[in-house]
Amino acid sequence: MFLYSLFWVAFLKQTLGSLQAASTIVSKSQGTSAKGEVNVPLAQKISFKTVLQKGNRVQVPKLVRWQFKLDTEQVLKVTVNAVNVWGSGQTFYARMDMSGRITIRKLTLKMLQDRTGERQSLTGAVMEVRLEPA
Repeated sequence: MFLYSLFWVAFLKQTLGSLQAASTIVSKSQGTSAKGEVNVPLAQKISFKTVLQKGNRVQVPKLVRWQFKLDTEQVLKVTVNAVNVWGSGQTFYARMDMSGRITIRKLTLKMLQDRTGERQSLTGAVMEVRLEPA
């Protein structure tokens, strides 16, 4: 029984080593970033809610950036809408900066403000953000 268990341990260790080698070969062939991460462009729609920050920015959650491997070089089609406001929202094209934030243009915010009926700044308001490939 001991030899049988020892055989399985050796077999699984060898299989795991070959799988790791194969995975590094595949990742190198797909293109990697400077950090060694695989950069795959966004291929589907993502939707999340976030707070509009100071400077007309929205933060893309870290979990979303990690899950979909979002890259700062990719141009995204961004749709923003204030929560509890009826309508389809405003759409524009943008890139995410290094900190994971997307800046919303002043004209887009002005159009959202007109739709909400408020004359105050939307900073601190909850926004629904939808990202999709451009």
